[in-house]
Amino acid sequence: MFAKATILISALLSATLAYPLFKQCDSAWGNNQLGTSSVTICKAGCLMSSMSMIINDCHKTIDGKASNPGTLNAWLRGHGGYVSGDLFVWGSVAPFGLSFVGFSSNDADIKNHFNQGHAVILNVNKGGHYVLMTGHSSSGYNAEVVKAGIYKRPAGCSSVLATVQSEAFLE
Repeated sequence: MFAKATILISALLSATLAYPLFKQCDSAWGNNQLGTSSVTICKAGCLMSSMSMIINDCHKTIDGKASNPGTLNAWLRGHGGYVSGDLFVWGSVAPFGLSFVGFSSNDADIKNHFNQGHAVILNVNKGGHYVLMTGHSSSGYNAEVVKAGIYKRPAGCSSVLATVQSEAFLE
């Protein structure tokens, strides 16, 4: 479900990237079971939905289909993408060319990774929700940035993934 880390973002962002937009409560997948838990994508699929936007932006397909929350959730269920029902496994997206680097709680570090072309998934609302970062302002965030993690850019992909969680770093 959600990490303990918190990142609150409410600013209109000036440095931006465009990603496909997938709503976790879309009728095409919102009522699907998330992982093997009893909750739905609509209720708790924000992190996985953000992942699907990045995979789609990288032009990677899932079993020959475009990435969206429905196709990614189904693939993750069959490929060890969840533990304890619906907790996302960060390394599970490696087959799509995303390489997990680690986590950061430093605002400047998060911005630096973003500026280097890394995509960032932020944990907002005191740990209650994940969103895909599309930019930042030069004056900083309008809220406290606690933790964000980073993935390396896969060859041929226009973005790199980062996310929010614990303090581990991998390469």
